[in-house]
Amino acid sequence: MSTLPPGPLEQPFYRAANRIQRFLVVSGWFGLLTSPFWLGLVVLAPHVSNALVFAAAALPVGPALVAALYAIERGSGPSEDRTPTQLVLAGLRQGWRQALLFWTPFVTILTAGLVTTLSDAAETGVGAAWQFAFGIVLLVAVPWLWIVLTVVASFSFRSRDIARLAMFYTLTKPLVSLGLVALTVGLGLLVAQTFDWVLAPLGSVIAWAVITLTRPVTDHLADHFVADEPG
Repeated sequence: MSTLPPGPLEQPFYRAANRIQRFLVVSGWFGLLTSPFWLGLVVLAPHVSNALVFAAAALPVGPALVAALYAIERGSGPSEDRTPTQLVLAGLRQGWRQALLFWTPFVTILTAGLVTTLSDAAETGVGAAWQFAFGIVLLVAVPWLWIVLTVVASFSFRSRDIARLAMFYTLTKPLVSLGLVALTVGLGLLVAQTFDWVLAPLGSVIAWAVITLTRPVTDHLADHFVADEPG
């Protein structure tokens, strides 16, 4: 006996159920892949002496974000027949090297800057000018990094081209950059008002938000920098 396709009234429920399942599976994988970081936040004291441990534990977050971005973006395609787990693993295989290439120096610079900024100004010589400069750098670096991770998850470009294109879009699409900064600030406030590992089960939601905010970038890239398939 053949199985009848879902009727018009059932199709939205099937799509909603598939989307919820995909979000849950992707979030589960994100929490698992980034578990060293969340464990470090819970176990280690927030002290300067633990800065290097925190930085090392944060390294898997970059590849995990790329995998989540890949899975959420590809999973919404009508012709996609891979499971959410297969999509996460495919995104991880495709993008972990480039993700680490960009994520590692960002984490290193961020850790060094935060340690310097949060240390006693009398001992380190940190002044308001340094704190202002560090804030300006973050204002540009944060949206640039989000765009980098999105491009890594969505396209196969050379790393140097990704860096240049991400900077181009960061400067020429201010609304995208502002949205990404606002998202980052919002996530930071959520952590500050709740608990340290609140973002662990929200990987798919974060990925969906970033994909939505960077849609003008990926659409422009697809239209101007991706060759059409022959035929």
